[in-house]
Amino acid sequence: MSLGKRLKWPDDYFQAQTILNYQLYDVVGGTSFLPEGTSNILSIKEVISRNSLDNFISPTRGSKLQFAFEIAPPLPKFAQFYKITTQYQHHTPISGKLVLSNDIQYGYIGYL
Repeated sequence: MSLGKRLKWPDDYFQAQTILNYQLYDVVGGTSFLPEGTSNILSIKEVISRNSLDNFISPTRGSKLQFAFEIAPPLPKFAQFYKITTQYQHHTPISGKLVLSNDIQYGYIGYL
């Protein structure tokens, strides 16, 4: 479930979004993060982004920048973590339909 809003400041391309997420996993051969058996994850994520792409599927110009923070709070029988992610895309037309695209992603996850 998510709730978002387009922001007027610093420009009209910004938006903020809050996401509530529930996931149920049936894990075989567990890990340190998810033990074997069924695991639950309940998390809340806050995203601030700026998107000036000219086409959602196949952009030819513009950029997209996104900062996100997600936390799965310490609840009994639920996974617990926090995650910080950043993504940046930039598209520059070179000639005709030829486009130079750059994409950088970074993330960090920690345990509570």
